[in-house]
Amino acid sequence: MSRDIEASFSSSLFFAETGTLFLHLAKCCRYRLVNLQREARFNIGHRVAN
Repeated sequence: MSRDIEASFSSSLFFAETGTLFLHLAKCCRYRLVNLQREARFNIGHRVAN
C-alpha cells in the first residue's frame, strides 16, 4: 500500500518538475520569438529609411 502511494507521489513530483521545466522553456521561446520579431521590424524600418 505504502509503495503505491510513494510511486504516485514520485510520479506527480516528476510531472510537477517537467511542468515547470516546460513553462520555463515556453517563456524562453516566447521571449526569443518576440526579440526576433522586434529585430525583423527594426531591420525593415532601417531598410525603408535608407
